Amino acid sequence: ALLADRLATLSRAGIIVRRADPAARAVTYELTPAGRELKPLCDAMGSWGIRWLELEPDDVDPTYVLWATARLMSTDSLPVERVTVRVDLSDRPQQHYWLLVRRPQAEVCTRYPGSPDDLVVHTDADALARWHLRELSYRDLLRSERIRIDGPRELVRAFPTWVRPSPYAPAGHGPAD
Repeated sequence: ALLADRLATLSRAGIIVRRADPAARAVTYELTPAGRELKPLCDAMGSWGIRWLELEPDDVDPTYVLWATARLMSTDSLPVERVTVRVDLSDRPQQHYWLLVRRPQAEVCTRYPGSPDDLVVHTDADALARWHLRELSYRDLLRSERIRIDGPRELVRAFPTWVRPSPYAPAGHGPAD
């Protein structure tokens, strides 16, 4: 309901336009010219926030972090066949997440996608957010035992290379950190 309200507000303000595709039974939202003009402002706020604001536990929304992670995955290195990645968060055991990793775009599910898990990522919401922002590297998380990935060795090794950082993460902190 909250997302629907926000999308309606952005639509009324002329920032986005809603497009229905009855043939695909899908709805998409696109930025209008006015919405595109907001990009430099949003980028400046993101850069300012990463520099001056501390990440607080209440600010960590795993749904958003996983959505952003999926949107930022390195398309060239994603497998051709879909890889189902279950994300188990120790601090939110009642919430369930899956990343469906495939070309051209990964996606996030909060309901069982109907296929067996190829990988299982064990972590917590704070660690996930700090990795996304590259406040902590993947190696840091492994050393501190704040992340563990179970599954076939080649997929376990590949997964961190698929994950690109937030565009607001400090420069020089890439996917294979």
